[in-house]
Amino acid sequence: MGSLVLIRETYQGVACNEKGEFQINLKPGSYTVDFRCLGYKTITQTISIKREEKIIREIVLEENPIVLEEVLVIGKEDPAYEIMRKTIEKAPYHQSILKEYTAECYVKGNLELTRIGKLVDNMISIDGAHPSDFKNHLFIQESFSEIKYNAPDQYDQTVKAFSSTIPDNFNPEHVIPLAISSLYLPRFSIHISPLNPNAFTYYRFRYEGYSEEKGETVNKIKVIPKVNDPELLKGYLYIADNSWDIRHANLTSNVLGIEQHININYDKIKDIAYMPTTYSNQIKAKILGSEGYFNYYASIKYVDFVKNDSITDSSDNQWVITPKNLKKGLEIKWDDYYRIKSDSLATHRDSTFWKNIRNTPLSSREKQSYQTRDSIQRHFDRVRDNPKNANFKPIDLLLGGKIGGDSTFVTFTHGGIPGILRDYNFVDGYGWGYKFSLSKKIKPKNKLTITPEVYYASARKSVIWRADMEYTYAPLKLGRFILSAGDITSNYNPVGVNRQDNGMSSFLWGRNASMFYRNKFAQIANHIDLTHALRFSTQLKWADRSPLQNNRIFSILKGTRKVKPNLEDPNHTDLLSYSVGLQYTPRYYYTVFGGQKRYVYASSPTFSIHYSEAFSSLKNNNTRFRRIEGTIYHEFKTNLFSTLSYKINGGTFIGSRNKMNLADYKHFDAAGDFILIAKTPFNSFMLLDPYVASTKDYWFYSHLNYRSKYILLTRIPFLQGKFLNETLHFKYLFSPNQKNYIELGYSLDLIKSLSVGVHCSFHKFRFDDFNARISIRMGFFSSFK
Repeated sequence: MGSLVLIRETYQGVACNEKGEFQINLKPGSYTVDFRCLGYKTITQTISIKREEKIIREIVLEENPIVLEEVLVIGKEDPAYEIMRKTIEKAPYHQSILKEYTAECYVKGNLELTRIGKLVDNMISIDGAHPSDFKNHLFIQESFSEIKYNAPDQYDQTVKAFSSTIPDNFNPEHVIPLAISSLYLPRFSIHISPLNPNAFTYYRFRYEGYSEEKGETVNKIKVIPKVNDPELLKGYLYIADNSWDIRHANLTSNVLGIEQHININYDKIKDIAYMPTTYSNQIKAKILGSEGYFNYYASIKYVDFVKNDSITDSSDNQWVITPKNLKKGLEIKWDDYYRIKSDSLATHRDSTFWKNIRNTPLSSREKQSYQTRDSIQRHFDRVRDNPKNANFKPIDLLLGGKIGGDSTFVTFTHGGIPGILRDYNFVDGYGWGYKFSLSKKIKPKNKLTITPEVYYASARKSVIWRADMEYTYAPLKLGRFILSAGDITSNYNPVGVNRQDNGMSSFLWGRNASMFYRNKFAQIANHIDLTHALRFSTQLKWADRSPLQNNRIFSILKGTRKVKPNLEDPNHTDLLSYSVGLQYTPRYYYTVFGGQKRYVYASSPTFSIHYSEAFSSLKNNNTRFRRIEGTIYHEFKTNLFSTLSYKINGGTFIGSRNKMNLADYKHFDAAGDFILIAKTPFNSFMLLDPYVASTKDYWFYSHLNYRSKYILLTRIPFLQGKFLNETLHFKYLFSPNQKNYIELGYSLDLIKSLSVGVHCSFHKFRFDDFNARISIRMGFFSSFK
């Protein structure tokens, strides 16, 4: 593994297979051929080829031991660090030394699933076919392409020949692309490159000797990640003295059971630069009782190239590669990076053509894969056409699911048996009923969704209902028109304790944290981008609110001693209000997919301002208020492992505050005093009572979250490489009813919606509370309003 052949006259590299075999078709003439392998001396031979002559050579390489002599150590620093400093300084130069080039590339990939676990087999289904249908079948894809590169980052691939034994893999534009990631860039594919400008933050390096190659000294540098992280590589770089460029790379990574072994060889293109000529990538996966492997080989022949004369061979180069699409504007056009098209004859090449361009001989199993591909495709077609394998399954009636999808004009979604019980609280009792949604495409890019829900409140002996209609339009402006009406039970604090948290606590321990009122309402709202990233929102709302009392008080474990009476506010229950809002993100990058705009990420804060006003209606018990508030939010990376997010919000009620209902107050996102909650520590106050800070005056609050892969516990070796993150939380709140409230917290999370943490609070700068929180914010727990 790692052996290769270089044809000097054609600037062509050929990767050998695991047996060291290769084949190549050359025009008649005389060629200088280098036979190389890491750890062995290069053999150079001159080979003359006559017309239609077949030459077979058996090459035996002599071992080339690495020389490790005594080296001068300055300040107790390994000499590898000085070598790496110089290489990192020269990385921009080596990355952009070619302004453009044209290359021919042969790529072969093969895949086999050797073991399939039951869980994975049940989870994955493509048109009714499961992974077990293809166990122990070797699949292969081969392609021959022309690659055109233009600095700094544009690749155009034209597929000249394509062949595959993968079921339904008929389109040559679905080819395995050339590995274009470069170790000279800050990121190498999904990994942090050892030549990243901040590489010494993430890696250690060790000098392990040198060897002589073509009269040059090539240093062997061991790459050692400081932590066992999936984004980091380990292995060896072979770096030439004086020119400080890479000659070979032998690197590995392990991402949750997916082990990857990467070999890249660099060869000299004329007297200009050392460029990659062969890639090999072996991937072995062991996940959830399933195993398989994928092998990738690529051989590159440089046909034409132009040197970039605008840069010099100097470590003072401080330019930065900026993607072209970011220079043009905020739209990310993925085709600006890598465009693939195919020749009309790509799938019609005969065996003679493949024999001439195939660099790596087919193994006996690969030949067998070609012989059986038609039977495998027929089996796949039979499974797909079997009506028993339709997307809808009877179990969906029980557990909930969706009938239809993106390709259908009508989609039906329902909650199944779990959705029959809405929740439980002391005001309504049990809420029995159902909720579903029906979506229909009006135009190719516009959709109408109707979501009705009807529940029976067992304690109040009343029907609770709600209906929402949403129409999405103007896909490049993300237009949403929403019409809603209902007679529901609402929480005075709509961003307070989650209904499921309150229901579970009430049912088990007799602790009710949420306070409810009857809310008969109708509202109309619209949201649309006036211009890029400037979103305008409007709403008109009518409501008739009335107080409610606790009706059914039942608890399994703790009785009713801790039950609080339901809050009742009979004043100013009639509401007629409007609101307008603007939200603007100056640097909001986006892409257009399927004719619809999708925001990707922001490199600047988001600013928003919102104004709402309630005014007189025909009734006498009206609420009246004017409220304005503003928010600033931003999340950004502080380094490759860490992010910092902050949110600042402040506002006030304007004018008279004497005619307001408790439901109209400014409320705050608070989790209450439950340990298991359906909220996240990133956005919620973990220890705050949901009503104590509510105000009809003024307020200010801020959230600050520092999230990193490695802060405290994740530095323990056995917790590394598990996609865990740690976060430090700081939150501050000031309102007339809760002055100088502070929360400090630490959480460990797998994803932001699943975390475990400890938090402490201070009121008026004095210690107030300390407790643990388990946060699980999944779709099921957050779907009820």
